[in-house]
Amino acid sequence: MVKINLKLAFYADYFEPDEFTKLTSIQPANFWFKGDRLSYLKDTEWTMTDRPEPTRKETCWQYETGYVETYDIDDLSEPLLDIFEPHTDKIVKFMKENNLDAKLYVVAEWDVNESTPALGASKRLIQFLSKIDGWIDEDLYISSLE
Repeated sequence: MVKINLKLAFYADYFEPDEFTKLTSIQPANFWFKGDRLSYLKDTEWTMTDRPEPTRKETCWQYETGYVETYDIDDLSEPLLDIFEPHTDKIVKFMKENNLDAKLYVVAEWDVNESTPALGASKRLIQFLSKIDGWIDEDLYISSLE
């Protein structure tokens, strides 16, 4: 079966993620500040002395649907839009005031022997992303069980 996860991220050089949460009353799955350690390095000591430790390049507030077994992105995008669309005007204003960008990550995982997922964006999703001046980034992970 195909698993899809949507991540809607709002990011900038710096802003207060808590302000975005208070504005929308939507709880993020994750947030970080520019300069924070990358999450996969949190509990490790950086030992590569020939290069600087990698850190976050921007501040980010991120919402996730979580992985859902489905072949259709609309099964995740429609509930996501139900949550965010009522706040569109407030979000756009906040984005302009704080110089934020927005990106929708579509993360899909499936076996090479499975049918491919439908990753097309609905008109409703495109219109919302247009209003917030957002874009789509697709990450596709294909594996083989053999």
